[in-house]
Amino acid sequence: MKKILHHSLSLIALAASFTLTGCFKNFYTIKTNTSYESLETTMNDNTKEVIVHYTDETVALKSAKIDANHVEGTIIRYNPAKPEYAEPDVSKKLHQYKYVHRDVLFNEVHVYATIHRPANTNAAMLRKEQITKYNTYKPARGASIGSHILGGIVIAAIIASAAVAIGAATMSFDLGPMAMGF
Repeated sequence: MKKILHHSLSLIALAASFTLTGCFKNFYTIKTNTSYESLETTMNDNTKEVIVHYTDETVALKSAKIDANHVEGTIIRYNPAKPEYAEPDVSKKLHQYKYVHRDVLFNEVHVYATIHRPANTNAAMLRKEQITKYNTYKPARGASIGSHILGGIVIAAIIASAAVAIGAATMSFDLGPMAMGF
């Protein structure tokens, strides 16, 4: 009986760990805008970080300044928290993110340029005509909440089925000697 109980508890713990790693996902969507004036308004928030997608390289801009005619700043290396954040699959409506990355992810503004990165300089200056679009990432709260609720239901079902299995094993062990007439 103790072996059955021990194996049952081990299976429950294993199943719960697999379930916990697969559930509770967070999702975001991509909002694309082609209006340069909207980019200027978006960048009024000083916490936003500008990520420039040149035709040959993706970089971040330190001390980015945006005015009515151009974007300028100092080019620094862009290290996304995950590679998928830099180039998400545009064919998907929802994208997954790790909760720990939310502050960084939702403060990035991805600007797409029609030119190559300037050679031999760390200064960037893009005229508004050289910018085709920009993307911001927004949390998909409904999808994330649904994932969390579904994960909780799956875990509750695993615990309930384990409790039933353990209860049945304990009951059969308790009734075993009585049924034999001892």
